[in-house]
Amino acid sequence: YVDWYYENGIDGIFAVCQSSEMVYLSLSERVSLAEAVVKRAAGRINVVASGHIGNSTDEQIAEINEISETGIEQAFAFDNREIESDEKLYKAFEKWRISNKLELVYENDTEEYDD
Repeated sequence: YVDWYYENGIDGIFAVCQSSEMVYLSLSERVSLAEAVVKRAAGRINVVASGHIGNSTDEQIAEINEISETGIEQAFAFDNREIESDEKLYKAFEKWRISNKLELVYENDTEEYDD
């Protein structure tokens, strides 16, 4: 599908995201998925990934570190998981962003929404 999206004029693709059922994939599967999309995109389009679903801050930090090694251009970090320290996660992502020289989009989505 990466080629189809490219041929239809997109600028980027979100390879591993919350809406892609990533919660049902192991970390190695999430990493493999990001790697496959990066490989198929072959620099023609930007690839964004998230893939951090751990139940602790440390797990999420480890997961985003692995995703960052896949060749993605941008990481999307969110803190809407119930973890012990949003502040710790934010600081870790900021350190990660600086050290990896990749763009990091951080979304704080802790508000509750009424339907």
